[in-house]
Amino acid sequence: MRQRCVNNPYQITTVFGNVPGYPLNNGFHTGTDYVSTDKYIVAPMNSKIVQKGYDATNGNYLVLETNGYRDWFSHIDRYLVTGGDVKIGQALAVMGATGAASGVHVHHSLRVNGELVDPEKHIGGQVYISEEEYKDLQAWKAKGIDAQPYKDSVVKSKAWTTDMKSSVNNVTPVINDLYQFKKDNAGIYSPVQEQLYKKG
Repeated sequence: MRQRCVNNPYQITTVFGNVPGYPLNNGFHTGTDYVSTDKYIVAPMNSKIVQKGYDATNGNYLVLETNGYRDWFSHIDRYLVTGGDVKIGQALAVMGATGAASGVHVHHSLRVNGELVDPEKHIGGQVYISEEEYKDLQAWKAKGIDAQPYKDSVVKSKAWTTDMKSSVNNVTPVINDLYQFKKDNAGIYSPVQEQLYKKG
């Protein structure tokens, strides 16, 4: 599960993609710009801080990575975390106007498996599921294993009744929770495969 990197109420000030009049990158805006009332930047998913720094364009920035997702946040005023793992919804920093920024906001750039994508199109259910995870979902149900708090997001999925191709298109389990459940039960399940099957 992924959520937006800001809390409500918020406003998008510049969208991802080609923006008429945008002065950089031949008019292509590489992320989504947000402002919000509380000015907090929050983790879109369970992840890990892999980089913090400063440059003239991004100002103070912070980078998260997990399972092929790389979230980059720019123009930070101050950090609220030092490093390590973060949980979905956790406040990471306060947005600011550092670097090449005309006002207080956060620029959120997202790459999925190296491809630059629109953060707004990656909110809600995951779009990636591995074949091993799919098989584990079937095994958990067959064995009656109570995977709370992960089970609620899993048993409602169409993975129980569809084949692998359909589940790739339809199932939306919380992938990070599945990884954590596997980690918590390492003696029961083998490590998940790194190969992920892209939706579509």
